[in-house]
Amino acid sequence: QTTGGNGNPPNPKATTVHRGLFGIPAPTLANLDAVVHLGANNDTRDASDEAMGRLNYGESIRLFEAAYAGGCRRFVYASS
Repeated sequence: QTTGGNGNPPNPKATTVHRGLFGIPAPTLANLDAVVHLGANNDTRDASDEAMGRLNYGESIRLFEAAYAGGCRRFVYASS
């Protein structure tokens, strides 16, 4: 899927991968120019502090490390 939207034309050189945070295979993260990570679990009604830490911190670190190991050197993380 190429980028585009908001009236901008798609960039044929850019590919967007929309995946959930869990189970992203390492080959998916190989040879990427950048990762923009906007995911977070903020549903505090059902999660313990430990589960929230594992989901929001632990999985984000795992994603960063896998992207870095795959050669990605640009990682943007945004969370509220």
